[in-house]
Amino acid sequence: MTAELTGLIIKLEAQTRQLQRDFSRANAIQAKASRQMEQKAKQSADKIAATYEGMGGRIGAAFKSLPDTAYDRLLSDLAGAFMAAATSTGTDLRDKLAEVLAAADVLPEACRGNFAEGVAVAA
Repeated sequence: MTAELTGLIIKLEAQTRQLQRDFSRANAIQAKASRQMEQKAKQSADKIAATYEGMGGRIGAAFKSLPDTAYDRLLSDLAGAFMAAATSTGTDLRDKLAEVLAAADVLPEACRGNFAEGVAVAA
């Protein structure tokens, strides 16, 4: 081997070792970032679960407190809201449902806005 070829081999080996160290460092950085992202995602999921925990019971209690006549009317109005949204263009089902729930006084205050006006209720 010539001295030039030997120098080239040594240089290539050094560059290969440096590349391996750089890849190892990048892999460690990526693994740490992944762990942090997973931890943040779990914290967010836990917050969401805590926020919505027990919501079903509270909704059930709101409907349970309705007198039978109001409950029957609510069901009829909800059916009307679904039909109105299904049979007309430009009608938003969410808005219609919110209007009916507000009129029945079972929509949370924070969600109410001005929904109770203009609600078409069943006769």
